[in-house]
Amino acid sequence: FELPGVKDKSAKAKDMGSKKYNLPFGQEERVKIFILLIEVKAELADFAGSKKVLQKAVVEFTGTPEEVHIIIGQSNLFMKMGDIKKALNMLKKVGPENKNFIEAKKKMAEIYLEQLRDRKNYKRCYMEIIDVDATEANFRMVGDALMEIQEPEEAVIFYEKALHMNREDISLVREIGRAHVMTHDYQKAIRYYETALNEDPKLLDLYTDLAELYFKLKAFDEAKRVIIEAMKSLTNFDDSDLTNPKRVQYTLLMAKIFLEEDVQRGEWRFKPNEDASKALRDALKVQEAVFDKVREISIDRVDEERKIAADIHFKFGKYLEEREGDYFQAINNYESCIKRYEDHREALFSLAKLHLANNDTDKCVYYCRQLLKLDPSDEETSFMMANLMLLSGDTENALQTFKTLLDEKPDNFKALAQLIQLFRRAGRIEEAEKYIQNAENNAIRSNEAGLAYAKGLYHKYTGELQKSLKCLNRARFDSFYGQQALLLMIQIYLNPNEDNMKAAE
Repeated sequence: FELPGVKDKSAKAKDMGSKKYNLPFGQEERVKIFILLIEVKAELADFAGSKKVLQKAVVEFTGTPEEVHIIIGQSNLFMKMGDIKKALNMLKKVGPENKNFIEAKKKMAEIYLEQLRDRKNYKRCYMEIIDVDATEANFRMVGDALMEIQEPEEAVIFYEKALHMNREDISLVREIGRAHVMTHDYQKAIRYYETALNEDPKLLDLYTDLAELYFKLKAFDEAKRVIIEAMKSLTNFDDSDLTNPKRVQYTLLMAKIFLEEDVQRGEWRFKPNEDASKALRDALKVQEAVFDKVREISIDRVDEERKIAADIHFKFGKYLEEREGDYFQAINNYESCIKRYEDHREALFSLAKLHLANNDTDKCVYYCRQLLKLDPSDEETSFMMANLMLLSGDTENALQTFKTLLDEKPDNFKALAQLIQLFRRAGRIEEAEKYIQNAENNAIRSNEAGLAYAKGLYHKYTGELQKSLKCLNRARFDSFYGQQALLLMIQIYLNPNEDNMKAAE
């Protein structure tokens, strides 16, 4: 900010040894620096400092094309200070003749919606943009704005106006279809998609949208029909369709349909589906061809295509694990996934889980550590690590794992219940009271069953059986904690002295 030519446009260059230097700051660069400094000071709650810089900016840029940036900067400062009325009044100063009129109106719309929950004035801001500049881009922008506030019927009107001005914009056709779906008039949406595809079978993205809609409606035969038509269209209109990413997309969607059909029939676990298996293998084969082609012609897309290949390996691994029970091949595919994308969390967790099931604790620990590097607060992985520590007799570190989870989220009742059990095993049950109190202070009504279960568990271990039964009775109707609470109640009724005897031992 203090460099020559920034704070003061007319400032002269200074000597640096024997040489002169002068940085070529134009008006656009200068105004950006002013605005950034105002914003930084506001973020630090230095409002006096922000105002001082702003006053200097007003002097420097009033009457210039950059003045509007200062007006918007003033508006943002008033917002930070909590004065919404002044923020809006500043933006109203930007008239239609100003090239930044649209930006100012969009900012006003944002304030009306996010700060005042005023949908009427939010819409009015966008309508004023159309009144001044009825272009294809602005019609589309208004459509997007209406979708943002869940008004798809009106959004369709503006998308159609934009499409009328540019019939070649396929993305607008998709937006209209999605807006129809959002209205929940699914038959109308289906008619729209089918008509559009009959008129132009080259609209390849629409096949995906229509198949997904049929899938959502559980019309699986129709969804498969659409995918088959999509494959035919791809072959007809693209000579290189065997390396077209669309073929991968269609094939994966077909696999999803085959698998969901099984789920709807029930009893799908460990039941192979040859059609789904073939589709997943085909998707892998095509994606490898796509990757090889991209590597030759577009280095920018290599990482993206590698991640897609990784995700297909993960999907195939999941199929092998859940449908065929082939854990060896599932592990191979999960490993292939992380070779292509080492931060694939779902694959890492699946590997940890399968190695734990195979009693390979070293590999389980390895993958758990990889996951915790990516996200130290990952609850499921932390639970797995803590249980591994327990198995190896490392009670203290297991306790610390759950303490850390509860320090970050005191009402994590799953972690609280585990910690109570660990304290009991360590003969330190009295230390659990602090964490129960923290949970009570942070619990919300919707989670009171979890708190009741944890307290019931604690009172059971301290021998306060009437208190325990009272708490467990509150938890036994909950869908998650109910069964566990009921089992504990049965234990108490059958053997009320069990925990006292164990404590004596």
